[in-house]
Amino acid sequence: EEFIGCTHLARSVLCKGRVLYCNDWKVWLESVLLEIRTMNLRRALEIVTVALEIHQGTGRLWATLIQLCQIRGGDQAQIFALQRALNAVPKSGEVWCEGARIHLNPFSDTFDVSRARRHLFFATKFTPQYGDSFIEALRLELLHQWLEPIATYIWKKTKSTFLPLEAQDAKTNCLSKYIADISLAVFISQETNENEVPFSDLVHKNIVSTVRQELTSDSMRSAIDLDDLRQACSNADPNYGSLWFSCRRHPCDTPQRVIEDA
Repeated sequence: EEFIGCTHLARSVLCKGRVLYCNDWKVWLESVLLEIRTMNLRRALEIVTVALEIHQGTGRLWATLIQLCQIRGGDQAQIFALQRALNAVPKSGEVWCEGARIHLNPFSDTFDVSRARRHLFFATKFTPQYGDSFIEALRLELLHQWLEPIATYIWKKTKSTFLPLEAQDAKTNCLSKYIADISLAVFISQETNENEVPFSDLVHKNIVSTVRQELTSDSMRSAIDLDDLRQACSNADPNYGSLWFSCRRHPCDTPQRVIEDA
């Protein structure tokens, strides 16, 4: 019904299913996913909260709750939900994977590559058939082996221009200006035609050429070693996960092919 556009009827069918077959966690999960696909996130959060009162040992429901908590209270709400989930289902790979995602966001206060790696280790050990953990492991390796060295190079070359003053407002303004200058330099580094980009206001001209070279796809391939990840993924042979299915272009693709396409 949802496929042909009858969302209201699909919602009614699932509502009846929750009444008649409330002991089947898959009915609850599908109800939550329907609300997510229709962008009714608050309703999805309400349903998954009720579902976990009945199915406290279902990792996929806990993982969905962690995702949805972002709309209610941001990072801290997700951390609290993760702690609850790990107490309830400590061997759920889906839950450990959500923990890794929390720590893999570079724009969050919770960003921590070491913690993310630890979470992904448990995710792939406890639930190796969950493909999303391997896609997130790929993202971690890109951050660690490719982007982190670039960021280290940028900091070494530009840290002399970052001189925060004693006053709190001055520190904030100095940091904002530094971030803006670096962002402009990185943006220009990604432009293919230098003649179209104005350099008059660019503070960090000295890093542009090197960063441009390091951000190419050839440089990325030469910088990262994914042999261990490919081998682990092939041994596990994952068979589900929304991110995994998104990266799998054809039903017969091998795990190594999915990693390459991701």
